[in-house]
This record gives sequence, C-alpha cells and structure tokens, in this order.
Amino acid sequence: MSYYLGQHIDLSLSTPRDWKHFRAVQEIGELFIDKLNEREDIGLELLFNNDRFNPAANAAKALLRLHGLKHSGRSPFLAVLAGNDSDQTMENGFFISELNNIPDVKAVLANPVELEAKGGEVFYKGDKVTAAYRDFDIREMAAMEKAHGRLEGLREALKSDLIVNPTGADPVALCSILEAVTGQWRDKLKSDIVSRTPWTRVLSERATTGPDGEKIDDLPSWVLKNYDRMVIRPARPGSGPTFCASENGSNPDRDIQSALKSGGYVVQMLVKKEHAKQDVPWLENGKFLLQEKNTRFQTLVSDDGLAGFTANCGGIAQPLACVPGGADTKYSEDKLNRLISELDPDAVHEIFGHLNDKSAELGLQPLGQGLDIVLRPRLMNEIQLTALSIYAFNLRADCLTLAKAWREGNLDNMADLAQEEKEIAMLAPWDGQVSLTASTGLYTFGNETTRLF
Repeated sequence: MSYYLGQHIDLSLSTPRDWKHFRAVQEIGELFIDKLNEREDIGLELLFNNDRFNPAANAAKALLRLHGLKHSGRSPFLAVLAGNDSDQTMENGFFISELNNIPDVKAVLANPVELEAKGGEVFYKGDKVTAAYRDFDIREMAAMEKAHGRLEGLREALKSDLIVNPTGADPVALCSILEAVTGQWRDKLKSDIVSRTPWTRVLSERATTGPDGEKIDDLPSWVLKNYDRMVIRPARPGSGPTFCASENGSNPDRDIQSALKSGGYVVQMLVKKEHAKQDVPWLENGKFLLQEKNTRFQTLVSDDGLAGFTANCGGIAQPLACVPGGADTKYSEDKLNRLISELDPDAVHEIFGHLNDKSAELGLQPLGQGLDIVLRPRLMNEIQLTALSIYAFNLRADCLTLAKAWREGNLDNMADLAQEEKEIAMLAPWDGQVSLTASTGLYTFGNETTRLF
C-alpha cells in the first residue's frame, strides 16, 4: 500500500543554508494557527514540534555521531567548512550557533583553505578538528585547489573520514545518475525507490529505451515529439536553466538544441500534476484567496535514517505539521483553507501584527518584506511519517549501491565529472559513513488540488 503519492526529481547533499529560515517558518506557522484557533476553535490537533521538522538539530546529531566514532572521550571541536559562495552567510552562522548551544561543544565557521594536516590529524588555527561539515561540492573544491594549490588539510580530513559528507557521495547527487535507477540498474535497487523515480535519461544524440521500455532510436527527436510531458533539467541541480512546455516563451526545438549545445542536461518525465500542486490560501490585498500552487518537499536522510523535511509552495517556504495516527490530511487542509479564506481584512491585519512581532523576536524581517511564508501548513499523518522513514532507509541503501557502482566504473556515462573531480571524489569513497543527503520530491499526502468549497 502507498501512503503518499508522487516522485522525487533529484538527489542532493544537504546544506545548512535554508535551515534558519525554515525554523522561523515553523514557529510563525504555529503561531498563525494558534491565533486562528483563538478566533474560532478549528477542532484539529496539529503538531509542529516533531523532531523531523528541525533539520539543524538532526545535522548536529550527525556531526556528533561522527565525532564519537573518531574522537570519543574528547571534547568536540566541530568545523563547518564553507565554500566561497556561502563563506559568511547567515545560514552557516545559524548552524554554528546551534552547535555552540550544545554543552561541551565548540564549533567554528572555517575556510577549508586554512585547515592544516599534522601527523595524520587535522587542525584549524591550532585546534584539532574532531569532525566537520562540508558545505561545498567537489567542483567547488577543485576550483579552490586551482586557486590555492593542493589543500592538504582538507584532503587529510576527507581521507580520515572526518567530514560529513564524504566526497564519494557527490556523484550520486547528479540528476544524471537517476538514469541508472530507471534504466540498467532498476532490477538491482529497491522497488519503491525505482517507482518513485521519474524516467530519466542523459540528453544527447543517442538511442535508448523509453518510459515503457520501448526502443528510442534518436532521443532528441523523441523528446521533441513528447515535449509536453517532459522536463529538461541540468544534471547538476542549479547549474543552468530548466526547460519545459509550461514555461513562458518555451520553444521545444530551441530548448532541446540549447540543452544539447550546453551539454550536461537530462530529460525527465514530468511528475503528475496532481502530485505536484496543492490549493493554499494566498494573501492578496489584505485578503486570503485560494490558489493552486506548485509544491516541493525535501526529505533529509542520514546514516541514522530519516533526518527531517522542508517544504516549499509556490516558491515560498511552508511550515509542516503532523496530525495524529492515520487522520485524513485532505479533510484537515480543506478545513484550514476554508477558515483562513473566511478571515476578513481586519482579522488578517490583527493576526499579522502578532506574526510580525514574532518575526522581529526571531531577528527577521516582517512578513512580505524579506520573510515570505505560506501560512497554511503542509500536513502529513503519523502513518505517512512511518512510510517516509522506510523510504529514507531504502533511499540511503540505494544511494550507497549507486556510489559503489560509480567507484567501480559502471556509471561513467551518467556522471559527467572532470578528472580532478573524480580524483577528489575518490579521496573519501562513500561506503556507509556518516552522511546527510536529501531528495527533492513532488508528493501528495492526500492533499492534492480538489476544491470542496
């Protein structure tokens, strides 16, 4: 039985860059429901404080597990290693603060260039590093070494397995690896992971097999004929534009040729619309109006299992809440949609006063002025949480299988890495070490778009 519907569209290495924002979203979302409940008993039990809704805390646990494996009995000195793009960001600073709030822990934001290797150990400004978190990928590390020479301290930390995540995980974080899941490796992987992966192929002038196993003689020509149900995305998430028929100004032939010319793209079957959208109250001119919006749901997976979630709706962060047992999330969300949509402008103004006070307390901008939130929470029930825990276990197992397959040279045609990136990835093969990875999914938990009022 499937307790939720939909598929993941990519795999990635987790980053702290959104965690502070999401923590604030949870707190403000809960306050919003409290204020709504004060006006009218909503008759729903919503739990915002599930530990799966706190990614920073679970990432801290991962770092401390690694510390315990490597330096048990020693006080933790933890380093968050930030690449150039995130060197002094608020988000990494927030994660450092979270770590330093743990008794007996000292944590620093460290430039990886400043790590030193001495006698098989790693130091940062004189302090011995007992575990570290890496907030950059192997391409960024290759660029750092091109600019600064071999980073012996960083390399020693990787070879000593002192870092979450090992660089051997990076090849699995390419969208192109999903071709293996829906192609030649599908029989070697967990059936639920295969079924939750949309058909994916590296885009090039080639023959391959289609979504139903049919023979495709020329992939670009086939994509052109089926463009309305395809999306073309960069193999490295975020490294280039995404093309699909629903985009304004889309031109199928031009889009395909642009992706082919650029290289490093995959074509992927679109996830069913009903799994990728939900109806939410959307604030316009002081009034909530029900609108259909695209959704994204990120599942964080650690070596210890399910590590947390973040949610996004209409390009904006959305709080998460759990309902007890197997309660009907569709009923609960429809009820919340109705109650929120019925708020008059005066009530909205009053509630927003409280929410902005909370935002100021958290050191953030007012809502709509730098802090954007979809206030109606995304709901899931406890049975679905259990199902997601099983998914996380199976996803990690399959990622380790794919990482091993890449090391053995079986996925070279799906992982387009420069030689220096391959060498860096092999510094720390991913073979079960402490890790924190993520999948981005388009899921429905029984809360797809079906308007009841």
